[in-house]
Amino acid sequence: MSELWDVYDDHKQVTGKVIERDHRESLEDNEYNLVVCILIINADKDILIQKRSATKFGWPNVWADTGGAALVGETSEEAILRELYEELGIALQSDEIQLLISQKVRGNANYYRDVYVAHKEIDLAECVLDYEEVSDVKWVTYAEIEALMASDAFLTFPDSYIPYLKAYMESL
Repeated sequence: MSELWDVYDDHKQVTGKVIERDHRESLEDNEYNLVVCILIINADKDILIQKRSATKFGWPNVWADTGGAALVGETSEEAILRELYEELGIALQSDEIQLLISQKVRGNANYYRDVYVAHKEIDLAECVLDYEEVSDVKWVTYAEIEALMASDAFLTFPDSYIPYLKAYMESL
């Protein structure tokens, strides 16, 4: 059975309706699911990114942030902490993360995207990768993310959080 997701309304309130991941097309015009991602930043202002597995259905072998969808009953924070641990073996606490932006995205798929940042030193050798999801991790500068995006090697969309990340990085 695929993942079960809560359905949210136009005001980011849980409706009580639940959908399966494989049936997100059943969302009505005014219904959304919740997607979360996190960018970990070290003292050198490098950003931790991951390479999606070659076997991933969508965007295989592309660099991306760490994240996924919130499961039924999860808060946004619980979802990102779970995803980070499942995909990279990194355990953070909620007081170590900060919400950068919450976006309402409408299009082929309607969803809310909560983007988190954390400031943490991570030894890449200690990451425990879920190889069904992730094939590699590395630290990059914001300029390197821009170069990856320019070559379509970093997963992003026209309604991306990237301008907010850029402003955040410039404020550090």
